[in-house]
Amino acid sequence: PGFAQGGAPSAALAVQRRTVRFLLSSSCPDTLIERLVLQGDVIPFVERYARLHDFECVMVDTHWGSGSEAEQKIAGYNTCMAEIQRCHQESQGLAYVLIEASRYGFRAPPRPI
Repeated sequence: PGFAQGGAPSAALAVQRRTVRFLLSSSCPDTLIERLVLQGDVIPFVERYARLHDFECVMVDTHWGSGSEAEQKIAGYNTCMAEIQRCHQESQGLAYVLIEASRYGFRAPPRPI
């Protein structure tokens, strides 16, 4: 008998969705092109591939929609740490991706010589 008649749930109902949730982190100004390629090409491909294997792929990017650099510094650390923790809790594996380039943090403009 089926589930409605008191039997076991169907195999389709028993399958749980699996999630790979990860935070994308980088120094934003010097990795803009890489981030755009990831969002426009790579991540959509990975999402389609993941769905074929009954996975959900979720990329968290805290740079998009952020306010001024000062606002980012104030809330940035706490937001990133909370998102990393959430990714560790919800993800089946991967939780953090770092794109590293030539810039890290604030750099004052050079003084005239």
